[in-house]
Amino acid sequence: MIEHRDSPGFLWRCWSDGAVIFDRQYGNTHGLNRLTAEVFRVWLEAPSLDQSALCKRLAADFAEIVDLPLAVAQARDQLEAHGLLR
Repeated sequence: MIEHRDSPGFLWRCWSDGAVIFDRQYGNTHGLNRLTAEVFRVWLEAPSLDQSALCKRLAADFAEIVDLPLAVAQARDQLEAHGLLR
C-alpha cells in the first residue's frame, strides 16, 4: 500500500519497506529505507529530540534491530549527507 504523506517542504510516498521523498525546495528526490524514513518523519515533528529520546520513540516499531542507537545514528548521518536535516 502506498501512503501519501505531504508536508510544506516535502512530498512523500511511503511503502512498507521505505519511502521516496521529494524535497520541494531543492528539487531532489531521496529513496530512504523504513528506519531512515521514520527517523526523518520524527525529526520533522520534533527536531529537538536527542538520540536517546529518538531511540525510545522508535523502539517499539523497530524491535528487530539489535543495535537501534547505532542504526539511528547511521540514519541521521545519511539524512545529513542528503541535506535533509537542516
